[in-house]
Amino acid sequence: MRIGLDFDGLISDCAHSKERVAKEFFGKKIAPEKFLKEILVRENLLTAAQYKELQGIVYNNAEINRQMRPVEGAIEYINRLKSDGHALEVVTSRTTSSTLMAIEWMHSQGIFIPATGVGVGVSKSDACKGFDVYADDDLDKLEPLANVVKNLYLFTWGYNKHLIIPNDFAQRVESWRQLYERIKTIENSGKKPFPSESNLSS
Repeated sequence: MRIGLDFDGLISDCAHSKERVAKEFFGKKIAPEKFLKEILVRENLLTAAQYKELQGIVYNNAEINRQMRPVEGAIEYINRLKSDGHALEVVTSRTTSSTLMAIEWMHSQGIFIPATGVGVGVSKSDACKGFDVYADDDLDKLEPLANVVKNLYLFTWGYNKHLIIPNDFAQRVESWRQLYERIKTIENSGKKPFPSESNLSS
């Protein structure tokens, strides 16, 4: 199968990076589960302009990118999916230069899969055509893919667990292990069962 993956929030722990930048650049101690613009603005933790600036730092600062942490289980299960014979590709909203930083970081972590950066504010629809599966931590990025990719997954974090998925067009997963198990279920459902002995002898 062709499997598409977001990068920030699915492979790299961007909430941890944002927590660090908020403290270093804005003098604010903000819990990782608060890093959704609507939550930050509503609770007066950051202004919309400050959050936009924070995102720019997180995604475009080479040193911060080098120090990113992987999401728990990401490296193990990406490599397991590759070993299972699936074709994996990252589709991210990063710019071209920021995507190159992501690729460099993945290589440093032993992850060797292609990556496409569609750019900030650009739909991932064209880049995701032909995928059997796509996973993202941003519900807004998944919605335009409802009629593009059959199997969509929202990777759950504290900052998105309160969101309601309209019409259940995507399923939630709580971990990389669960995402892997869902993909195996899809894979197995597409395999034809072996013929029974009675069928073989007839």
